[in-house]
Amino acid sequence: MSGSFTRVNYRLRPAKGVERRMMADAFLRLGPFGSIESYRYVGMGSVYFADFTLFHTVCGLTNLISIEDAEDEQTQKRFKFNVPLGSIDLRFGHSNVELPKLYWDNVRTICWLDYDGSLARPVLTDIRFLAARMSPGSLLAVTVDTRVDKVAGGPRKLLDQLIAQIESEEKIPTAITAAKNLKMSQVKSVFRKIMTQELTDGINERNAGMPREQQITFEQIFNFEYSDKAPMLTIGWIVFDEGQRGRFDECGFKKLAFARSGDEPFVVAPPFLTPHEMRELNRCDEAETYRSSDLPLPNDERKNYEAIRRYWPTGGYAEMT
Repeated sequence: MSGSFTRVNYRLRPAKGVERRMMADAFLRLGPFGSIESYRYVGMGSVYFADFTLFHTVCGLTNLISIEDAEDEQTQKRFKFNVPLGSIDLRFGHSNVELPKLYWDNVRTICWLDYDGSLARPVLTDIRFLAARMSPGSLLAVTVDTRVDKVAGGPRKLLDQLIAQIESEEKIPTAITAAKNLKMSQVKSVFRKIMTQELTDGINERNAGMPREQQITFEQIFNFEYSDKAPMLTIGWIVFDEGQRGRFDECGFKKLAFARSGDEPFVVAPPFLTPHEMRELNRCDEAETYRSSDLPLPNDERKNYEAIRRYWPTGGYAEMT
């Protein structure tokens, strides 16, 4: 949400920049549901509005709403001053309050809830609301910090800390609660399961009493992990009705190398390479041969770059939006 802009320069986050470009590429595949230009975009732009600028330029989105949790008048003035497009509608308030104020009927929406904090009850509240209201053909993405908050004087065990953080033990996967233990290596997977279950529960409530062909379903297409400053997780789903299953298949999300439908993430790990090294990698052919017979690069860095190079800026390295 809005507070992080005072701590993080969003223009200098290479992994985030790559993630945005990948998401824009996925948005362009929504055509079977409706022209991408007809979609509304709801996000949390911060004072940089990097996602708004990119999605407007690449996808042609013009119906743009940015929700900013900023009550201070001076801070609000700063947001208004930095708005890069006249079509951005700024809404000041918490997402739990502002999302229900928007009109949702028959409006296909791309909604990216790009939180700067960890998974907590307000995040789940937003997911549950959108599960009940998003029109078929819409896309929902949720980004959270994957660190579990430690509260002074609070519980010491990681599982108990997470229960306190989301204010519910029932939302924790049963395999974890049965074992009475949560490992740090399991947190990202558990976060994904909790968010997906919240979406499932909201959709199940929505489907009650509806004919099967009109019932709402969803498919996961994003599972990004990255860390520019903090370890982050982005999960994204397409929401559609059962009668639109063919349209979802036509989108061809599975053809995207970064698309993920399950627990295995796509890890965005920008390499530490110079512009000259990246240019040389860009010149490689399909057999991965280079002009230089001995390319002096660590193999891991080369592989990291090759996994994301289509989405890496070819110029303007100082601003990674």
